[in-house]
Amino acid sequence: MPANPDEAGQWSRIAELEAENAELRRRLEVEEGRSKDLHSRLQHRVRNLLSVLNAISRRTSELSRSTEDYALHLDARFAAITRAQNVALRDAEGRINLEDLVAEELLANTGQEGEQVEIGGPRVQLKGRAADTLWLAVHELAVNSVKYGALSAPRGRITVSWEIEADASGEAIRLEWRERGLALPPQNRRGFGTEVIERTLSYELGASGSLSCGADEVFCSILLPVDGELVSAEDPFPQDRSPWHDPVRTDVGRSTQAEGSGDEAG
Repeated sequence: MPANPDEAGQWSRIAELEAENAELRRRLEVEEGRSKDLHSRLQHRVRNLLSVLNAISRRTSELSRSTEDYALHLDARFAAITRAQNVALRDAEGRINLEDLVAEELLANTGQEGEQVEIGGPRVQLKGRAADTLWLAVHELAVNSVKYGALSAPRGRITVSWEIEADASGEAIRLEWRERGLALPPQNRRGFGTEVIERTLSYELGASGSLSCGADEVFCSILLPVDGELVSAEDPFPQDRSPWHDPVRTDVGRSTQAEGSGDEAG
């Protein structure tokens, strides 16, 4: 034990410094773990993104009628994936709110004035390939709507809604896209968009999708499993927020992206 008060004070200070040093080491270890985790998630994200872009490029090439057609479609689809990345960067975990996904893509592709779109549903978060693949599906639907569907007609209307369904196998998100008041007869060609909805969603996410065209209606239904990682949902709705939000305005100038993809989803 220290023999005098000065020595006691010195030992006390040494103990404090050792405690501070231990706390600093602990914090450094935590930050190092976070950095490794971030690096790992970034690598995984980049690998997924490259896989998505390669698949888009390959299938666009196979389905295009000419080099010019290929370039236009590829540019529009890559632009859609770029928008997905930009939205994902707003969140520390790289998550995308489903409502933001639908609204951003519609606003990027629509060219009609007025309030023609309604979007609503519980809060759903998407990550990684779930966000990229679903964003691409919505892109194809939006572009087709601008060219042939509800957004090409003054009285056309789109309703996009989703809800959480549950059964013995677990929870899933049921997303429905419905167009009415079409300017042109529905296009029955089965192209890139149809493939994304009916095949790619299933292959990548274990989801199911269908697309049908009637005399005056386009209807798409997607059932997306909730896995808690790539797809997560919050229920019920916040108390201060209606599940049906104000219609998304479509009074923005037609994006050049809309000219690059067409007849993909029909």
